[in-house]
Amino acid sequence: MTAEHPPPGGPGAGGEEGSGNAGDDRPPLRSSLPRPGYSPPPPGSSPPPPGSSPPPPGSSPPPPGHSQPSGSSPSQGTPLPSAGAPPGAGLPGHIVALRPLTVGDTLDGIFQSLRASFGTLLGLVLLVVGPYQLLSGAAFDRLLPGFGAFDDPQSFEAFDTMFEDLIPALGWLAVLFVVGLLVSVIVAGALTAVAGAADRAQPISIGQALRISLERSGATVGASVLVLLAAVLTTLVLAIPLALLGLASPAVAIVLFVPIVLVVGLCGMVLSSLVIPIAIEEERGAWTTFVRAVSLLRRRFGYITGITMLVVLLLIAVTLGLGVVTLILTFVLGGIGWIGESIQAMLSTLVSAPVTALAAWVIHRDARVRLEAYDVVVRNQALGGGPTT
Repeated sequence: MTAEHPPPGGPGAGGEEGSGNAGDDRPPLRSSLPRPGYSPPPPGSSPPPPGSSPPPPGSSPPPPGHSQPSGSSPSQGTPLPSAGAPPGAGLPGHIVALRPLTVGDTLDGIFQSLRASFGTLLGLVLLVVGPYQLLSGAAFDRLLPGFGAFDDPQSFEAFDTMFEDLIPALGWLAVLFVVGLLVSVIVAGALTAVAGAADRAQPISIGQALRISLERSGATVGASVLVLLAAVLTTLVLAIPLALLGLASPAVAIVLFVPIVLVVGLCGMVLSSLVIPIAIEEERGAWTTFVRAVSLLRRRFGYITGITMLVVLLLIAVTLGLGVVTLILTFVLGGIGWIGESIQAMLSTLVSAPVTALAAWVIHRDARVRLEAYDVVVRNQALGGGPTT
């Protein structure tokens, strides 16, 4: 009797992959002949990852040097940028470098961000802050006549009249203060949204920036109120032992009280600026935004307060220069000098609002890079490792 021999090529020969015996863990044998319609990949291309499905018959091979992540398909992962978009559009780092910044880098980042979206930034300030400045100027002139009329020979009589009408006007002044707080927070949020979009190479319009700011207004306004309350409560708590000390030594109490108020005020100013980029960029709630701002300030207190004070001093110098323009306008306009004061406030805001918002945004970015390796997170996202936050 002749023994039966297996067909040439072993099990599964003849162009099909062998399935092997049940329970056999050995890999199935493959035919040495290529499948119909298959063309070999060009030289230099990387082999497909283990477990990936072979290309269908008749498909063209990938270009040289192309590699595809394991388990992914061309329709998955990071979306492709739109036509005409710069490389890496959608990821931060197009304006402010994703690395630890020096003082010069921070100032340069503020200037470059301002230059990249100059028209949109100024348009935002003019559109939102301009009407408020005119309204508040008219309200002060109406509610507190003589407040800025010291160029009038009868200014001191008007000043006395102002104090007689001060109590009834306090309610309206409180309303103006609240409206001013809302306007400043909303404008700062919109300016931050513009800066962030430009840094991702995705410029946005004034309307889109305002919509983003209004959507996040609960967090930005709420966190700003929490900062204000924290500053007031801290001052009151520290004032109690100073008041007791003042009973024994008033001079010592006053000497200690002044620096305490200055430090609390400085911390409140820095926290107020930080809550805007935190709420806009990280999309946090009011309380978590406040806690996050306190944490960043505590860990980078010296650098953040130092850069903030430097920016404030530069803005004070610019504001003093604009004050000369106010004096000229006040003398020229005469009896309606409040218009000149409103224009001066508008000019100051045109400079201070964008620079302050951009400074806080750059400082927040630098803190994330230094403390949380945010640059590594972005590079991981560029390689398809997940979304940035």
